[in-house]
Amino acid sequence: MKRLVIVFLVLALTVSALAGVSSMASKLPRNAETVFVIEDLKANFEKMKTTTFLDFFLEQLAVEILIQQYFEMIVYNSGSRPSDIYPAISADVGFATWYSPESMKMKSIIVLGPMDRPSSARTALRNVLPQFISPQDVPEIQVEGSYLYLGDLKEFALAEKGFPTDKLIDGLPKGFGYFYAGTDEILQRSSVRVDQGRFVIDGHIEGLTEETRQVLKKLPREEGTLDLEMMNHYSLVAAVLSVNEPSAFEELLGVGLGIALQIPGTQEMEIDEALPLIAQIIGNVTGRVMLDFSVPVEDIFSALLSLQPQGDPDIDVPSYDYLTRYEFLGDIYEIKALLDIVGIEYTESDGAFRTEDGQHLWLDEGWLFQSNSRKATTDDRLQKSKNAFESLNYRALIENIPEERFIVLFADTGHLLAGLLGSGQIESGLLAAAWYSQDNDLIEFKAILK
Repeated sequence: MKRLVIVFLVLALTVSALAGVSSMASKLPRNAETVFVIEDLKANFEKMKTTTFLDFFLEQLAVEILIQQYFEMIVYNSGSRPSDIYPAISADVGFATWYSPESMKMKSIIVLGPMDRPSSARTALRNVLPQFISPQDVPEIQVEGSYLYLGDLKEFALAEKGFPTDKLIDGLPKGFGYFYAGTDEILQRSSVRVDQGRFVIDGHIEGLTEETRQVLKKLPREEGTLDLEMMNHYSLVAAVLSVNEPSAFEELLGVGLGIALQIPGTQEMEIDEALPLIAQIIGNVTGRVMLDFSVPVEDIFSALLSLQPQGDPDIDVPSYDYLTRYEFLGDIYEIKALLDIVGIEYTESDGAFRTEDGQHLWLDEGWLFQSNSRKATTDDRLQKSKNAFESLNYRALIENIPEERFIVLFADTGHLLAGLLGSGQIESGLLAAAWYSQDNDLIEFKAILK
């Protein structure tokens, strides 16, 4: 009898935990191609604040209060009250996109609720949203029961409801949020949760056809990212990628790698004129890429102070340093030729090019550098900066990630917080990584914020 009671309690807790997800999924289109559901946003946001970074950043630095005051100032200026709008952003949230046969276009919907006084929340949203987006982009908003619906309401009314809950939750760690995106060829799914003071996203990318499965299997380079992680990097944010086919990665995950297509003006040019050169440049990008980013702590601190609600906010964009390195088998003068065809003005000095928008390009030991700083400055910063991948915070988060990873991004948020608070070492970091799982025949990924 006692064992039966325990089983019943476990089942009851499980059903209760998934009730919000199931209830929200039932309101979304059955044939949705993209679905994102978060249950009890307010309560789970409080759980997220148990992570070191959000605790320090939002609580100890009082950033949450600053943002709240700034937001409430905007709400009051729009003629509404914060107490009217907070219920709309405190309950369950559902988002979906689907193909509408009637309009032959993709449509979208946002569902918020359940909440008290949804009509007051609708009025408040109608007043506040034009403060953030142009009036013509403000979506239709309607009330149904204790829920608000924002988006393409006419097409939504015609769509069959009831997105299958199992598509969201099956095979994923139990969490408070789930994401689904599916096409005929590929499926992406993930869940979000808070686990022992860490905000964690687990997910996978699965091929639904034999051709796509083979592309995913061959995507990671055999050597992985370990040697790239050991090279010089900035101390705040560093990312490395090691794939066999950059174009395949671009198509599957929506990440652009072609240096030629990132040069301003390439998209607007006569493509036929430069197509052979663009193909040649992209063909010389091997698929190994490194990206580094850094922001002076004092600039971030100044930007946070600018959020004080004293009249119109004047938020300065912090200065920053970025650097992208592509392993490149070609010659720097291929890039020069492309700049000439596109018609971008540039200056040349010792084999390095500075474009009219301030980008610096040069080739060094098989790597094509793209930076917002000149070569000498970038080289000096790389030599003097402590590698983010060598920090204790990185080692603490990477320990359970397979060495076969082919993409890694790490932000040393502990380093950032220590600078902002003027204190010593703080154990905090943001890590995202992906690897191919031979056992499951798919790409798995994980993101962790501590």
